[in-house]
Amino acid sequence: MVQEKRTGRLRLLGLVGDGDDILRSIVDRHDILLGKLVGEVGLGNILYGIEDPTRQKVQILEATATADLTLTTSAASITGDGDSSKVRIIIPLPGDWLIEAAIDFDITATDPDACIGELYVDDSGSPETGRAVYWPTPDLNRATVPQRWKVTTTAINTPVELKAKKDGAGGTAIARGGANNTRLTAIGGGGAADIRLSNHGLLEGLSDISDHAYASLIDGTRAFTGVVAGIFPTEHAHLATKEYVDSAIHFIEDYFFNNTASSYSGIYFKMLDTPTGEAESTFQSGSLGEGDDQALFNFATDAGAPGVTTLEAGVYTGHIHARVTLSNKRPVKIHFKVYFRDNGSETLVATSEETDFLTNSATEYNIHAVLTADVTIATTDRLIIKWFANVDSTPSSNVIVELFAEGTNASRFQVPVTTDVLNQVFLRQDGTKVGSTSQAQDFGSNGIKADKLAESTGNSHIEVANALKLTENDTAVKTDAEYIRGQATTGSVALDLRSSLIINLDSNSNETGASVTIRRHASSTDMIRLTEEASIYLLEKAAADADVPAYGQIWVKTGTPNELWFTRDDGTEIRLDV
Repeated sequence: MVQEKRTGRLRLLGLVGDGDDILRSIVDRHDILLGKLVGEVGLGNILYGIEDPTRQKVQILEATATADLTLTTSAASITGDGDSSKVRIIIPLPGDWLIEAAIDFDITATDPDACIGELYVDDSGSPETGRAVYWPTPDLNRATVPQRWKVTTTAINTPVELKAKKDGAGGTAIARGGANNTRLTAIGGGGAADIRLSNHGLLEGLSDISDHAYASLIDGTRAFTGVVAGIFPTEHAHLATKEYVDSAIHFIEDYFFNNTASSYSGIYFKMLDTPTGEAESTFQSGSLGEGDDQALFNFATDAGAPGVTTLEAGVYTGHIHARVTLSNKRPVKIHFKVYFRDNGSETLVATSEETDFLTNSATEYNIHAVLTADVTIATTDRLIIKWFANVDSTPSSNVIVELFAEGTNASRFQVPVTTDVLNQVFLRQDGTKVGSTSQAQDFGSNGIKADKLAESTGNSHIEVANALKLTENDTAVKTDAEYIRGQATTGSVALDLRSSLIINLDSNSNETGASVTIRRHASSTDMIRLTEEASIYLLEKAAADADVPAYGQIWVKTGTPNELWFTRDDGTEIRLDV
């Protein structure tokens, strides 16, 4: 059976055929060699510690000294053509390796004691057991000393290095360099363990992209062929998922920072939903030493803002202008944290990324905090933004940070909200939103334009502190519906004037020759009634106005004293005060 196996090796090598038994006699003499030649697992491969040559091929790596090294009492690197320009080899694969060294020691002055060569693995501070040692004699001043080590590596790219020294301080000894002198050799390729190539630097053909059609290219020229999943990004350079983009699309409410103190005690300032329009304000920190999360300044919304019950998942943006006061100080980056506050208790909900290092020139920064899920709050809760500094250790000079707001800076905090927040800011077009109930609604100098002002309760009225001014700019004749009208029930008041009523007459009226018309309702018996002790004052004039059919005039004629007259529609004048 054994003999048949050995002959089978020759067949695998193409040296014999099925009937060539004449060569069987040489098989025993070349058993190991034949096993190595066909790559058979077994005795023929134990020499180099390789159990399965089909998995890894044997590698022989070498580094040679290229310059002489004068020995000292400390182990020193030898200049060579290996890694880092030393007699140093990078072992590419984990496993068992045979490391061999040959060192050419040359004594040029007597009494250096022993000359020693040592192997250092993975930049260890201690050499491997076993040294290449040369003890010089009076008759022998130069010798090449060999040594070998078995080294088992557990990681890829493990360095092994040959170093040399001498024992005594006296004499002069040299490790000679040159192609045929000092040298380090590594032989191996893997051990008994299941070893797979994991160093991509050892792979061939990586530059041929057609060989790797499954891989995406870093230059972006090969598109993905399927859906690629990801995570919720938290830094400004992270790739964004669809969920993140969808959640980032919101109505944005801005809160502008200003230097007005908040109602909260401490370093709290206001942030309002409209710019103040005031000059630039500066917030300057104290002297900052090394350390992270050093508090700078806090900003708070006013009571009732934002007036929502949910902080929406999404991106919260801080737009800030900042600088350090001097250059060549400790490097600083700033960031913010988002809180909501209820009755003095503050709850952290998100922390932003950092800015770049601040410079000594005021620069605008946009940084973001990502809220990955909705947070429930009360409508009475207020938002708090706290700014912090992360200060590096070197250089050692302390640093001062300045933040800028107002003016042209528009430093602000941007909050993603739903359209519900509009109800806290605007009156609805459909009339279902009530205005302020605690103070008069200010509509500015342009007033209110409406087809009708309607009452909401029986006690509704219009109060005018000074004067009620009615202005009509066109010249068209007006109908009854286009005048101010009071619709009152019996016993109620339609128009209540607590000051003077002044009517400036013009020519636009549907009553010829008159600009003020008082007309009773068809079912009313009242015309004009003075219910209190009051008088009607008529300014005297020289003569009556032009006659109007079906109308009479009551007027006061100029004189000393003046006289009360009535003029009929036919021009007949009758004095009434005699």
